[in-house]
Amino acid sequence: MIKEKNIEDINVSGFIYLEENGMYEFTPMLTFVYVKFGEEYLEFASIEQYSRLRITIVPSIRHDFELVEDLYPAVSSISDVVLTNPTSLTNMVSSIKIFSMEEKENEIICDSILIKLKNEQVLFFDPTFLSGINIGGIEQYEFWRIHNEEEKQEVYIEI
Repeated sequence: MIKEKNIEDINVSGFIYLEENGMYEFTPMLTFVYVKFGEEYLEFASIEQYSRLRITIVPSIRHDFELVEDLYPAVSSISDVVLTNPTSLTNMVSSIKIFSMEEKENEIICDSILIKLKNEQVLFFDPTFLSGINIGGIEQYEFWRIHNEEEKQEVYIEI
């Protein structure tokens, strides 16, 4: 799914609501992050009480949470914040390192994942934050590694 394809977008789903001042506010649900490759998305979901990451291929962004009255589903692109150069043709995956991977039918469950792009940028997806998935670079990976002292099985995939 990702071979020879650029990351086209990185999205978070959430909801909007109207504030008393007449402005709409977007609240992201960071338990889900979507990375678009071509016509499909990799859905990253923080599961098991924010301790593991589930990775699934989905055809579109889902709003997998309940909304109450006056809350409306919304989506926001975070590519400009996360990617070093969001318009670059070098946002192709060159390698992936998956920590404590379990393969299940149509999904991967893991502790975290490190994605290296051809432009040398590193994207580290860490599901262990109270607000959901944190996406960072090599610094985020080092922080995670230091705070997870036990040895993790690593699966390295070169694309």
